[in-house]
Amino acid sequence: MVTETRSLLVRHLETARAGADGARERLLADCHAYLVFGAEQPELYALLFSRPRPRGSSTSEERIDQAVRQLAPIVGEPIASQLAPAEAFSILLRDVADAMRDGTSRAEDALATATALWAALHGLILLRARIPRFPWPPPGPLEDEIISRLAYLHDPAPR
Repeated sequence: MVTETRSLLVRHLETARAGADGARERLLADCHAYLVFGAEQPELYALLFSRPRPRGSSTSEERIDQAVRQLAPIVGEPIASQLAPAEAFSILLRDVADAMRDGTSRAEDALATATALWAALHGLILLRARIPRFPWPPPGPLEDEIISRLAYLHDPAPR
């Protein structure tokens, strides 16, 4: 069930980012899709983080090797090997690195920035689920503020 849920989250992220034009938009789409998945699928989201990841899960060695090749230029070979099975985080990391490369992010460390984003998004999902009576601002502006600040995103150029 955990493997299927992880795949569902990855498909959710990929669908959200598919229509995004540019690194900044893909990064924003990733983050918002992660938040939506956690809010709309709280039981499945909790399942992903309720127990340690089993060794030898259904992620094939070939897929891990491919992910390591893609991530290694961003974070180095040893770290890439550890991150490759975490597909959702790998998507976020690649999009942070792409935003850094194209200049829409002023971040200096893709791994640190992606980790900060992931931790903040995870925390927001859990807090909203655990403390629903808190006067949460409506979805949108709060998330945009968190994402923009943590990812050091420039405001988009006026069109």
